[in-house]
Amino acid sequence: MNISIRQIEHFIAVAEALHFRRAAQLTNVAQPALSRSVQTLENELGFQLLARNNRNVKLTAAGEEFLAGSTQIIKSINALVSRAQLANQTEYCGLRVGYTYIAMAGKLRQFISNFEAQNSSIKINPLPANSTEQLEQLHREQLDVCFITGSTTPTTIKALDSIVVQENAFSVIVNENHPLANKQSISVDELRDEKIMFSSQQVNSKFNQHVRLFLNEAQINPEIEYVEQNHAGIIGLVNLGRGAYIATEGFGCLYAKGLKTLRLTGITKKLPTLMVWRKETESESATRFRDFVLNSLNQPNLANAPLEAEQAETVLD
Repeated sequence: MNISIRQIEHFIAVAEALHFRRAAQLTNVAQPALSRSVQTLENELGFQLLARNNRNVKLTAAGEEFLAGSTQIIKSINALVSRAQLANQTEYCGLRVGYTYIAMAGKLRQFISNFEAQNSSIKINPLPANSTEQLEQLHREQLDVCFITGSTTPTTIKALDSIVVQENAFSVIVNENHPLANKQSISVDELRDEKIMFSSQQVNSKFNQHVRLFLNEAQINPEIEYVEQNHAGIIGLVNLGRGAYIATEGFGCLYAKGLKTLRLTGITKKLPTLMVWRKETESESATRFRDFVLNSLNQPNLANAPLEAEQAETVLD
């Protein structure tokens, strides 16, 4: 059986319009050529799809069944073409890099800028997502490389590998009228009597887990309030004097006025950000970017570059 996609598309056009002339106009095909295409399809199948006379065109029972299947075939082919195009773009002119906002506020911006400057044929497509989502997308091959925040050890998934690219110290953000606002830094013990706000949208996030861990290790139990806000929303509440917020160095926000950021002392823990990649990948672009980052981490002038994130508008993962 010799049936072409073009014949199927011509049949669908006529079946939906139920008029050869209108279908010819929609497909930009001459009406005689369209009629021959549909008739050739029917001859190949061995039965009529359309019942036509001088006045109208109707679908036969076989035509209705064939239309339903044909429409699905065309949708599947279009989806297949889109996926193939995406794969081609990823390999030759695009690289899907997942990131948390903490990662982008840190070294990742410099990695991307320097890499693209040296590899003009490869365009990086940065895609924001939290750490859990990134690992799932990496596993499904929807990301080529990801930068996750909060994991303290390399991933245990055998198919993946990882390396720490940066570690951020913790800080505390308070309203400028807060009693502690006249200090440059505070000890973790001074949080004992404070109300600390957490995002209930990410109760089990790696960031929240790290904060709770060092509070437990310091053996302090401040008042914890979970609010239905993301991290940027919590900063707005801090600005209203509703409580304090534990963040990391390099955290910036739209509410810079009226706030004070204090270094948090008395803890050694920092929040790590890791680059994670699949051990086996056919993407040359992903391999080149991974190797570029690994080489950059071995260069002190780049790996130890100061985080220019104080002015960035970021949201914690």
